[in-house]
Amino acid sequence: ATSAQYPASGTVAGLAPVNTVLPVITGTATQGQVLSTTNGTWTNSPTGYTYQWQRCNPGDQHCSDIPGATAKDYSVQSADSGHTLQVVVTAINASGSSIPATSDHTGKVP
Repeated sequence: ATSAQYPASGTVAGLAPVNTVLPVITGTATQGQVLSTTNGTWTNSPTGYTYQWQRCNPGDQHCSDIPGATAKDYSVQSADSGHTLQVVVTAINASGSSIPATSDHTGKVP
């Protein structure tokens, strides 16, 4: 009997992180206060995270990125008054970036 040999099909790529628990915002959504976010929980061994804080209209139907608000902490600004806030966390590993995970909204900033 002879055995056939087949060429290697290449390497199997790893998997990008997948969120299993959403990030959570801590702190008081009041002007001058600092909010922080957790990273949430992810599969596939993330090696880093990116953050984007967003300001949402009072009905929470439309949110837009806050320019420059890309750190784990965010200082609530006067422009946030009357809005809710949320943060979008993206996990990264050697295989790429995850689908972003979005926190729940804060209460309305007074």
